[in-house]
Amino acid sequence: MDLLKDDKMSDKKLLLSFGTESSRSGAPLEWWYFHGCLQEDETIYFMLCVFRNRMERANELSKHGYTAIFSLMNDDKSLYRSASWVDPDFYSYYIDNKEIALRTEINSQLVEAIFYEYKISGPPEPIKINYSPILFKRDPFEFHWDTIHIVQNPDYLLLSFSDPKDGTPHDLKIIPRSPHLEPKHTINLPSGQGMSYLCYPDNDLAIVGGQQPVSATAWFDHQWGDYSWLVRNDEQHSVLGWDWLGINLEDGSEIIVIVHREMPGLHPIGAYALIRNQDREILETHDVVIKPQRYWLSPKTGILYPVAMLVLIPELKAEFQFTPVTDNQEIPVFGLQRAVWQGAGNVSGQIDNKSIIGTARGELNGYGYLFKLDDYLKHQAEKIDPIIESFFPKIIREEHLQSYAGKAEGEYFPSAVSEFLAEPVWDLLSRKGKRWRPIFTQLLMGALGKDSGPYEAMLYCLAELVHTGSLIIDDIEDASLLRRGEEAIHIRYGQDLAINAANTLYFLPITLLFEHPALDEKQKLEIYQLMTRQYIRAHLGQGQDLYFTRNMNPHNLDKWMNDSLEPKLFQTYSLKTGAPLQGLAETAAIIARAGQECRKACGSFASAFGVTFQIIDDIHNFSHSPNWTKTSGEDLTEGKMTYVIYESLKNAPENDRIKLYNILTSKELRKDPDLIQEGVSIIMESGSLDICREKARSIIRPAWESVSVYLQPTEQRLLLKLLTIHLVDMDLEK
Repeated sequence: MDLLKDDKMSDKKLLLSFGTESSRSGAPLEWWYFHGCLQEDETIYFMLCVFRNRMERANELSKHGYTAIFSLMNDDKSLYRSASWVDPDFYSYYIDNKEIALRTEINSQLVEAIFYEYKISGPPEPIKINYSPILFKRDPFEFHWDTIHIVQNPDYLLLSFSDPKDGTPHDLKIIPRSPHLEPKHTINLPSGQGMSYLCYPDNDLAIVGGQQPVSATAWFDHQWGDYSWLVRNDEQHSVLGWDWLGINLEDGSEIIVIVHREMPGLHPIGAYALIRNQDREILETHDVVIKPQRYWLSPKTGILYPVAMLVLIPELKAEFQFTPVTDNQEIPVFGLQRAVWQGAGNVSGQIDNKSIIGTARGELNGYGYLFKLDDYLKHQAEKIDPIIESFFPKIIREEHLQSYAGKAEGEYFPSAVSEFLAEPVWDLLSRKGKRWRPIFTQLLMGALGKDSGPYEAMLYCLAELVHTGSLIIDDIEDASLLRRGEEAIHIRYGQDLAINAANTLYFLPITLLFEHPALDEKQKLEIYQLMTRQYIRAHLGQGQDLYFTRNMNPHNLDKWMNDSLEPKLFQTYSLKTGAPLQGLAETAAIIARAGQECRKACGSFASAFGVTFQIIDDIHNFSHSPNWTKTSGEDLTEGKMTYVIYESLKNAPENDRIKLYNILTSKELRKDPDLIQEGVSIIMESGSLDICREKARSIIRPAWESVSVYLQPTEQRLLLKLLTIHLVDMDLEK
C-alpha cells in the first residue's frame, strides 16, 4: 500500500495545457470524461466523454479522429436521453481497417458482417456521423464540436452540451475543490504502456449565467495511452474491457476502483483501487475484487451487464455495494463493442469497520463484443420463457381459464388443466430450445423501426407455443423417441394427452391477438387471416413430408428421383418450416405498418430463412456432436426423404449409393443399427453435407439482399444480419 501526504500533491490549477507533453499529445488514444449531478427543480445526472484517436495511414501524416458520447437522466428515471457521435474521418478510417479486429477472438464472420453493414448502411441508429467541423487546441485546452464545447481557464473548465432529445443547452462551470490525482498506471500490461490517468474527482458545478445550484458536483478525468488498453498486443490479441467506479463519499473521501478484464470469459488481468480519504491521504492497492450481484439484459442490444456489484478491497478492509439509480443507462458506441453501460448509482458498505455511503458512477466497458452469436441467443432465450409463462403459467388457475375461454357455465377444474396441459407443455419448453423464432421476429420488427416491447407477449407465444405444439405432433407422426435429449412428450405422457396439448397450443395464443390493446381492428383481422393461412400451409407441408415417408419403397423412390424431386422437397420445406416463420415476419410488418412491398419482402425473407433452417437441420441429423439432441441418423431410420439424403443418392459412389438406396427403401434393413450407421457414414462421406450447406447459403443470401433495402440501420438490423449468416453454420435444435 502507498501512502502520500498532502504536501506531495499538486495545487488546484487545472493541468490541461500540455502542448509540450509529447507523451500525451502523441498518444494513440486519449479521452476526456465528465460526469456529475445538478440539483435545481429536479436532480439531473449527466455524463459526457470525448475520445481522440490517432489515425495512421500509409504515406500520410497522422490525423486525429473523434467520437463522443453523452447522456442525461432525471432522478425519477422518467427521462433518459443519450447521444453517440463519430466524425466522418474516423468513421471511414475505422471501416477501412478491420485487420486488428480479425486477429482477435471475435468470430471472423461476425466481424466481416459488421464491417460490411457499416459500409453499406452506416452506423446503427442512434449513433450519428456528425459532419460539424471540429476545433481542437491544447494550449490552453479547447474543444468544439457541434453543441459540445470544452474551454480551459486557469482555475476552471467551461463545459457546454445540449440535451440529445430537445436541444436544451447546458452551460456549466467546473471548479476544482481539491488537488488533482494522478493514479499510477492502473494495470502494468506486458504488451504496452496501457493508460495514464489524471483525475479531478471533487469539483463544484455552477450553471453559467444562472444562480449557483443548491447542490451540484462533478467528476473530471483525462486519460491517454495506447491501444494495448483495449486489445492485447500479443499472439492472442484478446479484446479487453473493464468495470470502473468513480465514488464520492459523504465524508468527503473519493474512491477509484477498476478491474481490467479479458472479455472472452471475463477473466481479470489486473485490478486497482485508490482512496483519498477526508484527511487528504491517498491509499492505493491492487488487491481488488468486483463480484456481480445482479444483471440487466438490454432490450435493444441484448447485452448482459452486471449492473449491481459488490466491491471487496481486503487490504483496506473495504466491502461495499454499488447499486444503479436505474438499470437502463446504456449508451450505443461506434465499433465492435456496440454499447457501454455508463450509469449513475449509489454505494453503501464499510471501510475499516466504519459505515460509508455515497454517490458513484459505474462504467461497464466491453460487454457488447460478440464472440459467438450463441451467447446472444442464449441471453435472449432466457428472457422469453418468463414472458410466455406470464400468459401460460405452469400452474393454471381459474383466472387464466376465464381469460382463455370466458366465464364458466358450470365449474372449471384448474388442477386438471395444469396436469393434462401445462405439465407436458412446460416439460418440453423447459428443455431449452434455441427460441430463435421469437428472436427472429423481434429483431425484424426492430429493423423495421418498430419497438417490439408492447407486442412481445403475443409474438413470443405465437412463435413458441404454436411451434411447441407442432413439435409434439411431429414426434407422434414420426414415431420419434427423443426430443431435446429426453423422452418425446407422447412417450412420457401418452399419445392422447400429447395430441390434446399440441392442438390446444395451436389456438391458445390467438386470444392475445384478439385482446391486444395496441392493435386496431384492421390489424387484428389481417394478422388472424395471415396466421390461419400459414398454419394451413404448414400442415400441407407436413402432410407432403409424411407422404414421402409412408410411401418410401424402391418403385416410388425411382419415380421420385426421375421426376423433379428437388423442387418438391423445397416446396415441402417452404410449407412445413417456412410458412409459420413467414406468418410471423408479415405480422411484424403489419404491426410496423409497413407497405405491401416491404411486407412481401419480409415474408419472402422469412420463408427463405425457414427453408435454410430446415436444410441445416437435415445436415445436423447426421451429426455426432453432443449439441445434437436427437438420435444421429434418425431421418434415415424413419425412411424420410430429405434434401441431404437426396443429394447423397446423387453424389455417393455407385456401390455406396446402392447400399444407401437399399437401406432407405427397406423397413427391415432400417431396423438394423449397424446398417443405419453404415448409411450415416455413406452420407457423411458423399460430400452431400457440404453441397447442402452451400445450397443453404445460396438461398439465404439473395433473400437478405432483397429485404435489407427495407430495413432501417438499427442494432436489430445488424443482429438480424448476423443471425442470417450464423444460421448456416450454427448447431440448431428444432
